[in-house]
Amino acid sequence: MRIFIFLIIIQLVLSKEWQRVYFEEEMNGLVMLPLPRDVYREEICLTIPRGGSIECLRGFRLISDEPVFLIATSILSEALVCAKTRENVCSTRVVFKDQDKEINVLVYPRRHAPFVIVIWPPVGFITSETPLEVFFRISGALPVNSAWIRIDFPGTKQLPALLGLTTTSLVLDKIEPGTHLLGFTVVDANEMPLGEREEISFDIVLPDSELVKNRLSLDHLERKSHVNLALNSKIHHNMKEQIQLVFVGSCKMDGQKTIWLEQFARLDRNRYDMCFVSFMQEPLEDQLSSTLASRLRALDIPLILEPIPTISFQEAAQTPTNGGALKYDGQQATLDAYLLERLTLAQENPNNCEPQFVRRTWLHLVNVFARLRADIVVFANARESSDALLTRAASIGRPSAKIVMELPNLFPHPHALDAVDVLVAPSHYAATHESIIFAIGNREIPVIVVNPGVDVKVFNSSATASASGGCHPHCQFRQAASKPCACDTVGFLARVAPEKSPGLLLHAAASVLEQRPFTRFVIVGHGDALPALAELAHAYGIQGAVHFAGAVYGAQSVAERYAAFDLIVNPSLRAWSETLCIANLEAMSLGLPVVSYGVGGIGEYLRHEQNGILINSTNPLILATAILNLLQDSEKRQRLGSTARQTVLDNFLVENQIRKYDLLYSSLHRRRPIPFFSYSGETTTIM
Repeated sequence: MRIFIFLIIIQLVLSKEWQRVYFEEEMNGLVMLPLPRDVYREEICLTIPRGGSIECLRGFRLISDEPVFLIATSILSEALVCAKTRENVCSTRVVFKDQDKEINVLVYPRRHAPFVIVIWPPVGFITSETPLEVFFRISGALPVNSAWIRIDFPGTKQLPALLGLTTTSLVLDKIEPGTHLLGFTVVDANEMPLGEREEISFDIVLPDSELVKNRLSLDHLERKSHVNLALNSKIHHNMKEQIQLVFVGSCKMDGQKTIWLEQFARLDRNRYDMCFVSFMQEPLEDQLSSTLASRLRALDIPLILEPIPTISFQEAAQTPTNGGALKYDGQQATLDAYLLERLTLAQENPNNCEPQFVRRTWLHLVNVFARLRADIVVFANARESSDALLTRAASIGRPSAKIVMELPNLFPHPHALDAVDVLVAPSHYAATHESIIFAIGNREIPVIVVNPGVDVKVFNSSATASASGGCHPHCQFRQAASKPCACDTVGFLARVAPEKSPGLLLHAAASVLEQRPFTRFVIVGHGDALPALAELAHAYGIQGAVHFAGAVYGAQSVAERYAAFDLIVNPSLRAWSETLCIANLEAMSLGLPVVSYGVGGIGEYLRHEQNGILINSTNPLILATAILNLLQDSEKRQRLGSTARQTVLDNFLVENQIRKYDLLYSSLHRRRPIPFFSYSGETTTIM
């Protein structure tokens, strides 16, 4: 049976080229190349005769420019596809205008169930230009009855989209920087899968011209209205004083939860009565078995689960007596906006809200806060419409409580600050960001800076060296249990999520390994992007040098993991979610140099060639070069690491962080002015 190459899409990334190759068997439609069982022992070759006719529906991806629409034969004169012994990655030679190019090809076995073939973008796609159009088509046996293409967006809160089977493209607009994922599944009318799910990933990066603009260096910081807590202010403790602190959030671990856990562990329990509340609609079993839940139990901090009551589509269709039915489109933001609107019409009285599901929702939230009798309620800006609901409910349920909102993220919801008394920023970048200034508007809401701190006794290289043994036992380059590791180790420790841009590290890793093959990359963390990273590692053929170590929690465990690294890479480009990055500070406390793009609050403490390395281009080759330079210069790593630890000792001690929160909460509870330092160093007060 003759097999013809139907479509070839090629992308040149760094010094490698990647393509998805699709084959069409006569009478059988578009399928992937079927691989026999003995493919690992035999070589299968398919050749395109010189001058043969090849139809190209989409053109070639060249360098990093936009795809060029050309007939393939105008560029491609000969192609040879070989299935070799490395799993499903094939080595291919292609002649481009008499110039040989070696290409790695992802090849998958034939499937008869319907599935989606993504034609564009190809594996390892990187671009700074949006919107992005994704091209795809259906392959396999099509269902007789009604069916759809379901597209999901892992790692985001975007709801899945349903498209008709004849749809061949999707335009993605307003895409933030990150390693993005799209999942495609052919489903029936009841949204039950009819075939396997296909997932693609691609990286959206900032243009180099925008990269530096997303930093804020204290050297160039203009004087703003934000201030720092004055550390020399005395806290006059009243031994009979008891402050009820209620923290509100999800049960997912993140940097903000780490800051709160330090408060739970270190604030005086004779003065502070603390609890953690979650209103999430996630399964109770999942929340109770979460890492955060176990950490709270260890600290004897109550975890209170009060999921917001679900609202059925039948209820959503109800029309209140005073008009204004909900036009529900499946988006949570639409529902939350309606709940806020109905509360305003009811003059902030939940008992007067209509329809019934609105009244039930508000009474649930308000009654929880009333029952907890909080003196201070602490939220974290999640950039969600639900922030506005929760802060409003807290102010109604407990009018005497002071409401604090922390800023691990920027761009708060427009109504999230309606009931907030104080904003706490982890950095001056966050405190002075235009989105915060815009959200405050004409309100008199003070913004204070409380830098997160590090326990330098735990994050101490001498304290963790014996525990780590210099490397972890699973390292494939480890010579013996009693000998140091022979490899260089580059670490990544964060949520393996789109906003952290972990794909950029894998692109850079491929180039690093070409020059230093005894380098290993350790990805520490859980997240939706893990499968995409594993596929990318396979595509580059570097899966043996990339270890996915899973998540690590607890200061001691994190410090021991860090101690096995030679350097840390933070490839995040999303400045508005990197308001400080405590993981960088923990690594610096251990004397590790950090390689980073320096966006957001990171630029306030990371100084290029002084205590770390700042990258000014999102080209992965530049990132790879920075990594290589450090790996090749141990003296430089030691010098940068030593200065990095001193930076933490001078500015980011956890003891100072806890003292500032103690001062803040005490002053709020007593309704007293809060002493602070302005950036200029002048003493001032707030409230």
